[in-house]
Amino acid sequence: MSNSKNNSKLAKLYFRGFGLLLLLLFCLNTNAQTRKKFEEKYPNGKLKVKGAYQDEKKAGNWIYYAETGSITRKEKWKNGNFVWSIDYNEKHKKVKGMNAKGEEIIYKGCNCKN
Repeated sequence: MSNSKNNSKLAKLYFRGFGLLLLLLFCLNTNAQTRKKFEEKYPNGKLKVKGAYQDEKKAGNWIYYAETGSITRKEKWKNGNFVWSIDYNEKHKKVKGMNAKGEEIIYKGCNCKN
C-alpha cells in the first residue's frame, strides 16, 4: 500500500510541475505577442520611423530616418517611458541627446551649425 501512495504522490508532483510549465510557456508566449512592430514610410517608400509597441506603449529602440535613408534620431523607451535620445546630422555625427531627466547633451566636434 505504501508503494501505491508513493506512486500517487509522484503522479501529483508530475502533473503539478507539468501544469506550472504550461503556465510559464503560456505567459512567455502572451508577452511576446503583445510586442508589435511599427514602421512608417515616406511617400517615396523609404523608411521614416521604425520601432515597437508593447501593451500600446513605446518599447525598445526607435529609429528615425531622413528621406535620403540616413538616421536622424535614435530613441530608447522602456515600458512607455522615455530613456534617452540621440540626434544625428547629415554626416551621421552625434549632434545632441537627451536623458530620461530631460537634460540635453551637446556633443562636441559634430561640425554642425545649430
